[in-house]
Amino acid sequence: MDIASLTTPEAVLSNYPHHSLIEFTAGIARKEGGIVVRDPLPDNPSHALVCGKNPEGRLTKSQAKKIQQSSMWVILKTP
Repeated sequence: MDIASLTTPEAVLSNYPHHSLIEFTAGIARKEGGIVVRDPLPDNPSHALVCGKNPEGRLTKSQAKKIQQSSMWVILKTP
């Protein structure tokens, strides 16, 4: 996941030319019980994580599905 204000859709997909791109707000992730954490990488300063509050730090399937259902397409590639 990347922070939109720190990158562009083209940059996000630059290494994934056949992938599509969705977006959701940090507020949506938080509403579903997620924790949004900046996780900059050397080659991707906009990188972030959405973690769950359980000991493994993972979102539940239900949380992930609700976030997905609230997401919007930015770029949709057809197969």
